[in-house]
Amino acid sequence: MKEMIVIDNRTDEIKLVNQRQVFLYVKNGLQPLRLEVGHSGKLVYIFSRTKSEDLFTKWRNYELE
Repeated sequence: MKEMIVIDNRTDEIKLVNQRQVFLYVKNGLQPLRLEVGHSGKLVYIFSRTKSEDLFTKWRNYELE
């Protein structure tokens, strides 16, 4: 099953379940706002959308290390 990003346009939050993406965001200095438990007990990491924009662009372009 492919990991996915859940975007809620009503808030400045994004929800990530991809552990590699979360790790790289934290490694690059962005801390999650909070954690939630999602479907099947998966951890869901909540990040600020505006603060993560640059990291997401790098992630999408395979440039995030």
